[in-house]
Amino acid sequence: MHYYGPSNGHDQIAFEAVMARLANPYWIAFDIIFLVSVIYHGFQGAWGIALEYIRSPYILKFTQVFIVLTALSLLTAGLMIIML
Repeated sequence: MHYYGPSNGHDQIAFEAVMARLANPYWIAFDIIFLVSVIYHGFQGAWGIALEYIRSPYILKFTQVFIVLTALSLLTAGLMIIML
């Protein structure tokens, strides 16, 4: 439900309305900034939890590599979707 609020109406979440909004460079920039912020925030939290609870240096390194690769893959997928 992309940008659905009480003042926008139900027709604003239709496919055509969303695609029209995503053609606007402002919304593309907004979505990219939002995507990067959310991925950074979420995976920074996972990184902190890993540092706090994992004691083995080998498992910690594996987990950190996994976190970075997962964040990068989700960022790439998100950017590809936004840039359709």
